[in-house]
Amino acid sequence: MLFRSVDPFIGLTMDLLYTSVNANVKPKELSEELEAICGVSSCTRSDVIKRVWEYIRGNDLKVEGGIKCDAAMKKVFGKSKISNTDIMGGISPHLS
Repeated sequence: MLFRSVDPFIGLTMDLLYTSVNANVKPKELSEELEAICGVSSCTRSDVIKRVWEYIRGNDLKVEGGIKCDAAMKKVFGKSKISNTDIMGGISPHLS
């Protein structure tokens, strides 16, 4: 997209070209393990995060000091307990 930017203080007009490239909006294929949690085979990274949190809340996995992993979560994250920040890094190997 082309945008025109005008600075009235110095009398400068610029044509700016913006390209929107956002990796979070491109649909990704999910691994079988992550698909079991999310319920879909393909979606955006932000939707994966949203669905993982829905799964966590729906199965009462949020505990004091982190998130306990059930059998499906252990297949994705490889641990019995994770922190909130482990979710982003844990799903990356399961997206293609």
